[in-house]
Amino acid sequence: MFSLAQTIRYLYPSKTDEEQQAILDACQDRGSEYYSMSWKNVQRPDLLQTDTKYHLIKTLHQFQFYYEGVVDDILRSLEGWSDGSLVFADFSEEDQDFYERFYTFFAWMHFDYISAKRQLFLLGTRFLLKACIWEIPIYTHVQDYFRRLAYVRGMWDDSLLFARIMARNHTLLGTEGKAVYKIGEWLDMFDNYYTASIESKVPEFMNNMMEVSRQDTDTRAWLEKIMTLYYGLQGGFIWREIEDGVPAGYERKQEGEKKNVDEYYLQNLYEADEKGIEQWLEDYEQAVHWLDVTQKEEAYITKLLFILMKKVDLNKARHVELLTTFLDALKARGLQSIDEVIYFDEKSQTFKWDESFFTGVNI
Repeated sequence: MFSLAQTIRYLYPSKTDEEQQAILDACQDRGSEYYSMSWKNVQRPDLLQTDTKYHLIKTLHQFQFYYEGVVDDILRSLEGWSDGSLVFADFSEEDQDFYERFYTFFAWMHFDYISAKRQLFLLGTRFLLKACIWEIPIYTHVQDYFRRLAYVRGMWDDSLLFARIMARNHTLLGTEGKAVYKIGEWLDMFDNYYTASIESKVPEFMNNMMEVSRQDTDTRAWLEKIMTLYYGLQGGFIWREIEDGVPAGYERKQEGEKKNVDEYYLQNLYEADEKGIEQWLEDYEQAVHWLDVTQKEEAYITKLLFILMKKVDLNKARHVELLTTFLDALKARGLQSIDEVIYFDEKSQTFKWDESFFTGVNI
């Protein structure tokens, strides 16, 4: 949490201490936070009014503690009044900087509540780098969003979507006069960087890549924040770390039950109905990607296949088609031991599971 004085320093970093103190005094004397009803009266020309800025400063400070609909109202207005760019070409440089900073802090602060469209906008545009430059804890804010999700499938879908959007970010990042790349190009280099250790991929990339070593200290720090968020999303680590938190309105499955997220993933798959299994198999690429990125041990994959043996109906052509596609994708990733986990029985003219493959497996 930050004070009103800190809020002013964030929004007006180039002003002197005396100027910042004068703004603080004015905010305390004349400023009041906006709510939906009062914000409705604000029009684009009002953004240049000093009192409007004082009210927005108080609003930013006050709503760090909770979320209300006016947050979305203000963000939507700023987007609409700038044609979605948050560039106010007719404003002074100081006013443009104020509103760009205000939008960045206000939107990232409420990443867990803002719309999906706005979340993707933050991750896929200059506001990702701006947040790093202005020392906004992007990893924490994105992780707060996942704390509100109650099921693994939703976490996976959203984390991979967020990672894909980051990988398309065209914002340039690099030290002037050195190697400068789009954020998406940096992430592509990261994807193609091989390391034997999952945990140390980000620090190894930062320490060993020639392109990174050419950057100045600040640029390396910003790049590391972006890489850490991207890898956390790509591998699911960002929500896998949330083991003790329970989303508001939900209870633990069983009091005292000591399961990690990987075990809950298997449990949810086991509890899925036929439609859920089909949907899971149709999205096999996500599952295979996750198993590969997180380097799941063969014993874990065997448990997953054991659940599929219990759930997939090999008498249904659609199930067989989806299952074989999934198995082929696993084999393409190097898991050759599953080559004969299902086979075609000539006598019965049906596909069957090789149950000996699962000897000793328990869920």
